[in-house]
Amino acid sequence: MALEESAKPDDTEFSQNGIKFLISEKNAPYFQNTKLDFVKGVFGNGQFKLLKI
Repeated sequence: MALEESAKPDDTEFSQNGIKFLISEKNAPYFQNTKLDFVKGVFGNGQFKLLKI
């Protein structure tokens, strides 16, 4: 996962709660039947995780 300035020709754009997500055609299979979630750790830190649904 990375921050990008603009979409590439093979990217698919999704928007959720005003946030735009770009997924490349090559990586799209990894995102099928998943949910992107932010999971907080014990010490208050956290990370994004892809959860199977």
